[in-house]
Amino acid sequence: PAQTLVALDGLHANELGVWLLLHRLDQLIEVKLPGTPRDALVFRRPTP
Repeated sequence: PAQTLVALDGLHANELGVWLLLHRLDQLIEVKLPGTPRDALVFRRPTP
């Protein structure tokens, strides 16, 4: 659920939310910029 991606204030992303945003940005870059190495941007998922 989306609630698991925001901080207690409900306005800002928590660590998992930031990771998800950066992960999706990485995927978009790989699709839109052919030839981009898969390891150009690597973001480790935060531990719970």
